[in-house]
Amino acid sequence: FSLEQGEKFFTIGSKQLVSYNLMVDYINRFKCGINLSTGNYAIELRSYDDQSDVQWTEVIAQKLAASDVDIFLGGYSSTLTKPLAEVAHENAKLLLAPGAASTPVFDGKDKVFGTFPPTNKYLAQAVEGLAKVGAKTIATVWEDAAFTRGVCAAAPDLAETNQLELTSAQEV
Repeated sequence: FSLEQGEKFFTIGSKQLVSYNLMVDYINRFKCGINLSTGNYAIELRSYDDQSDVQWTEVIAQKLAASDVDIFLGGYSSTLTKPLAEVAHENAKLLLAPGAASTPVFDGKDKVFGTFPPTNKYLAQAVEGLAKVGAKTIATVWEDAAFTRGVCAAAPDLAETNQLELTSAQEV
């Protein structure tokens, strides 16, 4: 999580950490922890400042994978979550990545889960809906950013699938 004011993802990351803490507190207090066949176990949440830095996120992930951590909870941003997903996958650890959407974070990683649709699915319902109401063409315009680039990269396939013509695809 980006936990220092001024870091790129501080606002969302700090709120995400509050949400995780609320969840852990609820499970430990009101559900007596997690019930496994060997008994009930309290959840221990450890959080680390990723400094909005991909390399530092990977260092933290490697350290945790080598320790007794079994489940990773990702912070905000596909860019920061991707190295965490790679480490979790390589070490057969579970990763909940609610702040990531980039398709490569999840592809081929059976223990990595998110709450957003992958970027290549963001426009699927919209394009299908346009085709159903009689649209014949679509166009995309996106900012120079990984997320929007990933979302709009799916437009040619979505247009073809829905028998629409993609008239323009422009990065601004």
